[in-house]
Amino acid sequence: YIIMNSWCYVYLSCECVCIFQCRILVHHLEQFASQAKNVSSHIKCKYDKEMSRPSKVVTLGVICKNENKVDEMCSIMDQVHDLVPSKKVDSQLVLSPDKVEMFEAETFHQVLRGGDQLTAACCRGSAAARCDHDTRKGRLHGIVPVSEDWHAKYRLCKAIHQKLFIPSCLTSEKGSLPQLKVLINFAAKVDPDKNMKGFEDFILIALHAHVTAAAKQILSTTQFDNVEDIAKELIVQFVVFNPDTELKVKDKVHLYAVQVLTLGLLWNGFYDSIKEGDGDRILIYYKFLLHVFKAGGCFNYCKETIILLTQYHCLFSDCQKAQLKWSRCINTKGHKGNNIPCDLHLEHLNRCLKGMIRGLHSNILPNAITRAARSVGMVHHVCNILRDEMHISKESGRHTRPLFNKECAKMIKELEEHKVFEEHERQPAVYKQVMNMMQQYSTKDLKTWILQKFSTYQM
Repeated sequence: YIIMNSWCYVYLSCECVCIFQCRILVHHLEQFASQAKNVSSHIKCKYDKEMSRPSKVVTLGVICKNENKVDEMCSIMDQVHDLVPSKKVDSQLVLSPDKVEMFEAETFHQVLRGGDQLTAACCRGSAAARCDHDTRKGRLHGIVPVSEDWHAKYRLCKAIHQKLFIPSCLTSEKGSLPQLKVLINFAAKVDPDKNMKGFEDFILIALHAHVTAAAKQILSTTQFDNVEDIAKELIVQFVVFNPDTELKVKDKVHLYAVQVLTLGLLWNGFYDSIKEGDGDRILIYYKFLLHVFKAGGCFNYCKETIILLTQYHCLFSDCQKAQLKWSRCINTKGHKGNNIPCDLHLEHLNRCLKGMIRGLHSNILPNAITRAARSVGMVHHVCNILRDEMHISKESGRHTRPLFNKECAKMIKELEEHKVFEEHERQPAVYKQVMNMMQQYSTKDLKTWILQKFSTYQM
């Protein structure tokens, strides 16, 4: 259940990656432009209509404590636990064969508490510190910590950056991402730690350029009339998602280009599944991210991914499984493809709250901060009404986009000139350790590592 299987490869290749590549090819290749209407702009999911509606958000306030300290995290969890639905039931305790004591016990409808990897780990740590408490409420039985998706996407971007942008000497190597960044004069920083949006903008341009260049390489030897056929052929020749596939290519420039294409499609697919709110697809992508996190040295996110998949496949009831899959995203504006992860929305609320706190000036006190946090949603609504009545233009909140087509055309031309998708005997010194992150650990090796590390782990 946790490790990828053949069905995952087939689903990802035929149902997802093929569609992503078709969207790119009909945009950049004139011979397929007429088939754009046949390419799906949204991949449907089980609750497609529900995910396209605006979500109802209720702000519960803020607790002025440090979650990195166990005692304060326990206090936070106690306050959150008061919101968990519960009921009292009659129970019995068998003291001896002839003596049974009746008592009233409290049962809880367990609620999932989402957050990033650190928040989930702190929640489990506070529950472990309370494991010997007398009551279920004292043991925090009603809260189940789970990890969410925006911070996982950030770790994916960071792992890709470490693999494809470092060392810095790649700037002198034709066809590498640092060299292409210089070529198109991409001014924004592409380090996810400093500019997450800048990295995503650049990797999207690079993905479009690599898909188009790979398709042109195929079309130079074989003719295709259907864009879906060439997208499938591109997957067969240049995309490597299966960690057990043996590559016999020795051209390191070619292997680097294949890795850019593979990791770019993985990032794009995970991002698209979040935007559509497709919980089924998100959990499938986590099986692939497990390999990337392991290859990138992200042990904590490896652990969180394993826990998440184990919770879904082995531990949760059907109700909890549905909650885990379909409550991961939030749609604040409505329409298809506008979902964002819940932990990202929490970051947006934190930004709004910080702006309100700055407006308090000398009145910054715990009680004032708590009241401000509970009124974030209402203040935002009042501000919108005020802007409409005074005809003040509203900031879109969108990041500015670069000259996408122009910069993508430059990249495509550069990749074609240096024939990165043709196999030659190129062994540049800067590509000393070029290995696809998806193939760094085979399925068998990953399974052995999981059993060694987590066979005695308590969730």
